[in-house]
Amino acid sequence: MIASARHGAGLDGRRGQCVPESRIKLNSAFRSKDIVDSQVARFVEEGRIAEVAAYCETDVVSTSRIQLADELFRGALTPDQFRASEESLFEYVG
Repeated sequence: MIASARHGAGLDGRRGQCVPESRIKLNSAFRSKDIVDSQVARFVEEGRIAEVAAYCETDVVSTSRIQLADELFRGALTPDQFRASEESLFEYVG
C-alpha cells in the first residue's frame, strides 16, 4: 500500500506519513486496464506495438512513483520534495 496518487494526496505532513483512508492497492491504481503481462507477447505478434509501449510506459511511471513513495516514507524526501517530484513526473508524461 502507498499513499494516494496525485500531488501527495493522503500525506498528513509528518515525514511522509499517510492517512489510512488514502491507502490504495497497487494493482488497482497502477495497472493498465487494456493489457496485462500475459498478453504482451500476443499483442507484439499482432503488431499492436503502440499498446505495448503505452503499457510499458505505465509500468515505468508506476515504478518511479513507488520509488519516490519509498524515499518519502524513509525520510529521504520531504513531503514538499515528494509533491514536486510527482508534479514534475505528471508534467513530463502529460
